[in-house]
Parts: sequence; C-alpha cells; structure tokens
Amino acid sequence: MIRVRRAVVRADGEVIVKKPKSDAGVRDIAIPPHLLPVLADHTATHAAPSKNGLLLPALGGGHMAPSTLSRVFYRAREAAGRPDLRFHDLRHTGAVLAAQT
Repeated sequence: MIRVRRAVVRADGEVIVKKPKSDAGVRDIAIPPHLLPVLADHTATHAAPSKNGLLLPALGGGHMAPSTLSRVFYRAREAAGRPDLRFHDLRHTGAVLAAQT
C-alpha cells in the first residue's frame, strides 16, 4: 500500500512540501502483488533510505525536476509510435488495468 499524505509544488524556484490541495489527494493506493518484487528492488536500489525517503529521487538526491521525467517520457512515446500520448494518460491506463483485476 502506498499512502499519499504530502504533495510537492514548485514556486519561485523553491520546492514546497505540503498537504495535497484537496481531500481526494490524501489517499491509499493498493499495489498489485505481482509488482511488489519490482518495487522492492527499485526501493533497495534507487529510493532514499528512510521511512520518509523519496521513492523517485533526483540523481543527486532531493526532488526530481519535472523536466527530467518529461524528457524520458517524450522519448518513450516517440519510440512507441504514440507522440499523441500525455503523461496523465498513463494514470488512466493504470486505473483501467486495476479495475479489470
């Protein structure tokens, strides 16, 4: 289970950690059992080592810049022949796959 209790926003070049902007943002996300080994490996290899450590930290530590993820995503969608995909579309796909199980 991933428990979302905080959100990160960027303002004036600063990273601000605060409560999510709505009550819906505070949520628990079930992790499908078949993904637990992958998540455990990722956490051991890449995540910051503490209870409140970042799951996806920047290479130098701290919060990842949005452009870091965008660069990789844009290359992947081009390679897949789907330049029309938006990053948020992955969330929709994930929700559909979760509902199907």
